[in-house]
Amino acid sequence: MLGKIPENLCVQLLNGYEAERKAKQERRRELTEQLSASRENEQSVDAWLDMVQDYYDLQELDRPTLMRLIPKIEISEKYTVDDHEERDIHIYYNFVGYIKV
Repeated sequence: MLGKIPENLCVQLLNGYEAERKAKQERRRELTEQLSASRENEQSVDAWLDMVQDYYDLQELDRPTLMRLIPKIEISEKYTVDDHEERDIHIYYNFVGYIKV
């Protein structure tokens, strides 16, 4: 190729190819992370559904059941809305976290 393609053009092409290769490697890493996170979420949801099915016809909520289903409950400070006090309550469920309803 010596003498047929100017050296500066060859260097430009090589630099462009290298930049494209790095960009594609980064995109591949991002997509791999997203796929892994998606798989983890899917497994968590499946585990949660399996666990919840055990309690489908639950008549009474006892402490051991509550501890198995809900690792954390957050209750906010009181605030006033239309002249009455309210609080926000966030219930975090095992495997799926907080579900806004």
